[in-house]
Amino acid sequence: MKFPIIALLNKRHLHFARNEDDISICTKTALKNGFYNNLSIVDSDGVQYVVQDAEKINSVGLFWGYNIFLNQKIRVKLKMADTSGQFIDLHKFKELLKNILEVSDNHGNFSDDSKHTMKVLNSLKTHNEIITHLCDAFYKRY
Repeated sequence: MKFPIIALLNKRHLHFARNEDDISICTKTALKNGFYNNLSIVDSDGVQYVVQDAEKINSVGLFWGYNIFLNQKIRVKLKMADTSGQFIDLHKFKELLKNILEVSDNHGNFSDDSKHTMKVLNSLKTHNEIITHLCDAFYKRY
């Protein structure tokens, strides 16, 4: 996968990853609750991957990854489905993102003006430009 990437959760939410750690480090609870099951990932080259499952590799951080909220931070290995590695058309990708942004709470992470966000998406010409723009806007806020 070429980073940054966008992960599509249930076609309603977006998750952004600038590097491998952003997608492979999670909480033990997230893994247990199936965060990665059937997760769709689009990388900066426009290649779409589907994560079938994930398995714990090791804990991450001090005290074996445990924090004061009694959740454990772990690193996982993604298991891709056989259908992974297919190119997604740029127009289809833009439409998918627009649909997700319209129905999800992610929109507030990018701009207060939904028309502006949609206009910016329309003006971008590559998968890499779109993903980089949305990742930068998201991580700029957090």
